[in-house]
Amino acid sequence: MKRSRYARIAIAVLLVVAVAPGCDAPGPQLDGDAELIPLTIAVSRECLAATVFIAEERGAFAAEGLDVTVVEYASSQPCMEALLAGEVDAATSADTPIVFAALDGARFDVLATIASSDNDIKVVVRADREIDDPRELRGRCVATAPRTAAHAFLATFLSRHGLLAEDVNLCLEPFDVVAEGLASGQFGAAALREPFVGELVESLGDELIVFEEPGLQLKTMNVCVSPELDPAVRVRLMRALVASEPATGAEVCDEAVAIIAERLGFDPEDACETLCVGEYRVRIDQALLLALEDQARWAIASGLTDAERTPDLLERFDLGPLDAVDPYRVEVIR
Repeated sequence: MKRSRYARIAIAVLLVVAVAPGCDAPGPQLDGDAELIPLTIAVSRECLAATVFIAEERGAFAAEGLDVTVVEYASSQPCMEALLAGEVDAATSADTPIVFAALDGARFDVLATIASSDNDIKVVVRADREIDDPRELRGRCVATAPRTAAHAFLATFLSRHGLLAEDVNLCLEPFDVVAEGLASGQFGAAALREPFVGELVESLGDELIVFEEPGLQLKTMNVCVSPELDPAVRVRLMRALVASEPATGAEVCDEAVAIIAERLGFDPEDACETLCVGEYRVRIDQALLLALEDQARWAIASGLTDAERTPDLLERFDLGPLDAVDPYRVEVIR
């Protein structure tokens, strides 16, 4: 367990936006007068959704014959809600909202993971509460957003330090309310993701202590679509995202950093730091399936759902579109 006052990452992000090798599926042959296919995507305002923002900015969607409208939401939970309500055709979502949607019996398809990070979520405490060790959270109010990856992370974090969810006073509110409550002193501790952690540290400095647990839980950002979305459109969507993924390279990609900084209102340096802790490779793998199943068991055991058993989450995976673009990116046992 790493305890720090959120020291800034001392390395520059090395990003290159490039077409990934091995994508053998040919792109669509577009007629200059061909009408673009409309597609609405709900996107969470966080760095793990960077590939969507880059694809939009660089015209990758239009190059695939798609007229994409991006609708931004504060987190991936309302993105999934918009998808399930039929308000959008596709959505970016962290793993936990996918789990709860499946437990609720909702129908949707998971096409791919577009990013992941094992240090995106952290437990933040106010220094004036004199909590110097995670075990001292016992009996304290700990806030987080319900049915989110941060909610799942908090349960694992507490268990790591010998605590159960019942050992703390769990306060469940949306992320923005949690962040505001921590800043005002309403809450003494919270499990939060980026960019909320960075923004709080920037404004409050030494008034906060951050407990980091790199490797404790891998958070993924995934693309989910409506069951009615045309298979050909799914392939075009995957091809556009593969062509736009940021990947580690030999030089700082000013374009990628500038896009994310402007889109999310970040300082470019902060955008570099946050982007650096993630992996931005479009893929779908067995690890995602296992993680979803683990979280489903946690949700059921914790009484957070009325479901009594884990659904067949592999049924929610549509492997065909990414397989058509680049089969080496599909690593699921079938």
